Amino acid sequence: MAYTSGPAIRPEGLGLAAGTTLLALSAIWLAAPNIVASLPKPTTLVLYPVADPPPPPPPEKHIDPKPARETARETAPPLVDPVIDTLSKPTEIALAEPRFEPVTPLGPIGAGTDGGGAATVEAKPKPPLLVPPMVDPRYAASFQPDYPAGEIRLEREGVVIVGVLIGTDGRVKALEPVSATSEEFLAATRRRAFTAWRFKPATRDGVAYEEWKQMRVTFTLKDG
Repeated sequence: MAYTSGPAIRPEGLGLAAGTTLLALSAIWLAAPNIVASLPKPTTLVLYPVADPPPPPPPEKHIDPKPARETARETAPPLVDPVIDTLSKPTEIALAEPRFEPVTPLGPIGAGTDGGGAATVEAKPKPPLLVPPMVDPRYAASFQPDYPAGEIRLEREGVVIVGVLIGTDGRVKALEPVSATSEEFLAATRRRAFTAWRFKPATRDGVAYEEWKQMRVTFTLKDG
């Protein structure tokens, strides 16, 4: 089987293609200066400092208008009964500070004056005359109590001190022991005080009144 080759390359064709390519490149090179010249020139920018703008004002609050009835009720004075308000709130009264000034004593109403014109001053009343209770001398011999038999056997002596309340009639109405050597001595003194002791009562400007008096009783054994 026989093979045939493709179309052969001609030299004149190659030369024609190369010439066309060179012509295109020449045209581009010649046009490049015009393209560069047609570009705009760079612009110079000048910057100036500018102050910041002021902040915007705050937004206004929206207030709902109150009804005319509520506004009138708030502004109108409260209705208060003057009597009840006076009773419920204490009234403050400013008191002036007291001032004390010496006062010249005057005499009693209707009192005369002496020749010099000075008022007569009434004398101060005298204090009441107090007289303490005293032992009635008519009954002095009966004041000594009986000597207790048990204390005689023991040959013991003693002393009793008591306080007695003397009534307006001179009799003993109450007795309070202060000290005693023994209970027997105190009992004998108590019996004698309520039965036989008599006093002249205390007086105030001659008027009798009840008063306390302290009494001392001595128990002594006689020789023989």
